[in-house]
Amino acid sequence: MVESWTRSRAVTVAIVVGEIASPALDIALCSDLVYLSPAALLRLATGSRSPSPGVIWALGRAGRKALARGLLSTADMEAKEAVEIGIAHHVVRDPAELPLSLGCSIAAITTARDLMRSALPGNAGLALELAAFRLLFAAGDPEEGARAFLDKREPSF
Repeated sequence: MVESWTRSRAVTVAIVVGEIASPALDIALCSDLVYLSPAALLRLATGSRSPSPGVIWALGRAGRKALARGLLSTADMEAKEAVEIGIAHHVVRDPAELPLSLGCSIAAITTARDLMRSALPGNAGLALELAAFRLLFAAGDPEEGARAFLDKREPSF
């Protein structure tokens, strides 16, 4: 079930406000954007067990520092540390404060999501970036954005 959800075209957002452990933590960390309240506490492992495969995957996606932290120390992780090591994006006091841009097109949102989900190095990564640029250009976003700027009005995507 989680695999089909992570392969969907939807941009997924998780908001964690308290303590969270697996399996809920696995699902939250699979989201494209992860926001935490200041009181959020991520329980990477329960008891003497190692982190779940979903948590290990999310830590690996965030990078070597995050993976080392999760595997070498299974201590609970506070919101600030989760943002610092890259498994969460922001600490927000109120879900109404989410830093989501509503002034862009669906093509821009899904393209940004696809780029965030990819981990392609070298030429493959450059090819994906070029394809994303072409998609956005074909969608008309640059033209409408420039026209709105020159007309001193909000863009209409």
